[in-house]
Amino acid sequence: MWCRSGRRFTFCLPLVLIAVSACMPATAQVVVSTNFEDAQTDGWIPRGTGTTLSASTNQANTGSYSLLATGRTQSFGGPSIDLSSSLTRGQLYIFTIYVRMAEGEANDSIKMTMQSTINGSNTFNTVSGPQA
Repeated sequence: MWCRSGRRFTFCLPLVLIAVSACMPATAQVVVSTNFEDAQTDGWIPRGTGTTLSASTNQANTGSYSLLATGRTQSFGGPSIDLSSSLTRGQLYIFTIYVRMAEGEANDSIKMTMQSTINGSNTFNTVSGPQA
């Protein structure tokens, strides 16, 4: 999973992925939650040539830190995280992230996409498109 946007953006966390079983209404379990408060990237890695990730105190949704992506040169570049060992096929998941665009950047290109790799073949599905 990764998000894309303008040349610079900050993930202001926590990122919370909640697994909701279709058979069990009103029950939810947090699968992955990151907040960068340890000044680390918490398993997030850069996607795309030139992209660099770092924990930053420039902006934060809560706490003191957020994830800062810089040096993006490709439209699909940005933060990504491998959730293959955290998700279960057939389950419903709710993804919650907070994104802040760099000053002067339009927020109409933020997009969350999930990459699925099955038998060496990659499929990309949009989880959430541009938000106003």
